[in-house]
Amino acid sequence: MNKFSKGIGLIGGILIVFVGCIIAVIAISRFSKSVGSIIESPFQTSTSSVSSYSIKKTSLSLEEVKKVAVELSYDELLRNNENYIGKIVHYKGEVNQAIEGSGNNYYLRIYVTKGEYGLWNDDVFVNYQGKRILENDIIDIWGEVRGIKNYTTVLGASRSIPEIDAFYIEMADSTNKKIKETSVLPETSLESPPQKPVSIETPITNEEIKETPTLLGFSRQKPASIGTPIIVEINNLFDDVKVKITLLDIVRGIEAWNIIKEANMFNDPAKTNYEYILTKVKFKNLESQKKDSAYSLSTYSFTAVSSDGKDYDKDYALGPEPRLNANLYEGASHTGWVVFQIAKDDTQPLMTFNRDYNGTGGVWFKLY
Repeated sequence: MNKFSKGIGLIGGILIVFVGCIIAVIAISRFSKSVGSIIESPFQTSTSSVSSYSIKKTSLSLEEVKKVAVELSYDELLRNNENYIGKIVHYKGEVNQAIEGSGNNYYLRIYVTKGEYGLWNDDVFVNYQGKRILENDIIDIWGEVRGIKNYTTVLGASRSIPEIDAFYIEMADSTNKKIKETSVLPETSLESPPQKPVSIETPITNEEIKETPTLLGFSRQKPASIGTPIIVEINNLFDDVKVKITLLDIVRGIEAWNIIKEANMFNDPAKTNYEYILTKVKFKNLESQKKDSAYSLSTYSFTAVSSDGKDYDKDYALGPEPRLNANLYEGASHTGWVVFQIAKDDTQPLMTFNRDYNGTGGVWFKLY
């Protein structure tokens, strides 16, 4: 009987060691994947993803650099990038993302094409060492083309954009930050006034509102593309706010389902003939009339619309963190994910934000 008990104890001990080894292997595997994800994506919050970059320097003065710098369109730099590696270029643009590395190293994503109505698009990746650069700064950069930056976003989507080692960066004239065109966007409310696009050079007053042609991003026929920031004014009974909305990323199909399934084990698969689509949105409260009032941001202010003009039902699956829910005071911003289900055969779905009660107005984005 004593030998039998010892045998049982020995077997139990072996099982405990075996289970412990399995747990350790799983933990190491997950840690390795996590580290790999951070290294792949330079736009995560961790600075370990960018601290290994070696930023190139120059012995030339700023004036000497300006004399040899060439001006290239974004399309030319991206399409024929190999022709310009090692060449010094100049761009002016708006900082969309800024990551601070070790020392005075900064890793920036900058929009360098100023489109209609003063909105910036077409991003480049910039390595820089110097004074602190902030998001939404308008800057001039002079630097050497490094090549194409291939990276993976937080949720696994691949992107390729031009990469530049900045030799010099200067803050542009603050007047460049003015938004030449914007729009009034009413809160969804029966008491809200009708939406009218407006033209501004200074903060909007009621007397300045006037009719203008429909702007990009402000109708179902003219949706904004990914990476295009849209600035709108929202007027409701509680506060008047000016906000900036940018669609940053889109993940669709099986890739989106894998992310949603991992986010919450109780999420259900998409219904028959439908699939999930995830959208990553950056939202900033630029200005509030009531300085102590916070704008309440919710995923339910966003709606997916089919290419033939039908609203998709709201989806209640719990998406990945961070979700697009926040209370934002003036100057605060939040980036988060919104979950939709759309038809598998819908090749050109849209996303709209905060339409009026009858479906008019709102901000519109392409989800393709």
